[in-house]
Amino acid sequence: MTIYSVNIMWAIVLFGILLWTTASMVLNAALRLGMGRLGLLLSYAVLVWMLIDLPWREVAATWGLFAALGGVLTVPYELWARRRYAGTGRAPKPLIRVEGVLLWPTMIPDAVGLMLNSAGILPADGRNETHAEDAQMMLVFRHDGHSITDSLSGGDMAGPVSWVLEMQAQPERSDELRALMEEMVANTHSHEPGTLSYEWFMSADGTVCHISERYADSAAVLAHVQTFGARFAERFMSLLTPTRFTVYGSPDTAVQGA
Repeated sequence: MTIYSVNIMWAIVLFGILLWTTASMVLNAALRLGMGRLGLLLSYAVLVWMLIDLPWREVAATWGLFAALGGVLTVPYELWARRRYAGTGRAPKPLIRVEGVLLWPTMIPDAVGLMLNSAGILPADGRNETHAEDAQMMLVFRHDGHSITDSLSGGDMAGPVSWVLEMQAQPERSDELRALMEEMVANTHSHEPGTLSYEWFMSADGTVCHISERYADSAAVLAHVQTFGARFAERFMSLLTPTRFTVYGSPDTAVQGA
């Protein structure tokens, strides 16, 4: 049975594979890449079978239906994402992606996952747009078992001081940045016992860097700022351009004036 040259039976088969791939990729972020490849492989196996079994018009119409579905999902989302994440360092994606004709079996599930992440329906994973496109988290070191989220959740803000610094990076100088961050981390770990946690995040495309820092008190913040200014500030600012700086806690007047 066909409708406008779309073979309904084979469309149902492709739709079933698409649903399975989407559920696997969205609900299990750790296996997302492997499930996406498996879904792509199964879809291509069906395509080969269709080429053997069906007239070329039905193959083109049936396969093209899902490529069009990918566009229906990804184009509105991309327009929304450009507006929603303006100024965060998110690199805009092309509205029309020719490769979608071949890669829709993974592009559609990934788009659904991003929509659910951004809507808050599913917890953020590596794809979340607020992490700037598949951000690769690098846990540098931690003196205690607490994370930066402790200071975001409320509670006693009189003690610890934390912040999140978002910066625009230069992809062509990513090696320099990585070396500098490793040097800063080693120095902080060795000479700043008041630092409770120090994390940095680099986007996969090397354009955005986030740094999350948490200090025991304002005195620890001052110690860090003084060392940073003397040893690292010049190189740091040559590699990164701050775009957002959010402080949590109650830093004293000395820190505020630093």
